Amino acid sequence: MVKASLIICGTVLVGLGFIGIILPGLPTTPFLLLAAGCYARSSQRFYNMLISSRTFGPTIRQFQEDRSIPRNVKIKAISMLWVMITLSGTFAITGTTGRIILFVCGLTGMTTILVIKTSR
Repeated sequence: MVKASLIICGTVLVGLGFIGIILPGLPTTPFLLLAAGCYARSSQRFYNMLISSRTFGPTIRQFQEDRSIPRNVKIKAISMLWVMITLSGTFAITGTTGRIILFVCGLTGMTTILVIKTSR
């Protein structure tokens, strides 16, 4: 039962990661890393398929090897994060409290990205 749940969870996470490639503001890498973790604990076959994927494999393998993110990925991620927060704060959030919460979430996300080691 646990294995099946992890496989389902991993598959949903891969789907969210794929959607993140298309939709700006939705992260891809965290979903893929979580999916790899789910698959590693439940299905060697699915894990190998994800790791050997031309689209997703290199990012996952690099993070697993040296726990780092390339500089250009960090720049893109932080840029997209602030673009989406600015758009949300301008067009979707009307109250001051909501904008403050949104800003704090943005700072938290940016700090998380910056804390992770940068690869060359």
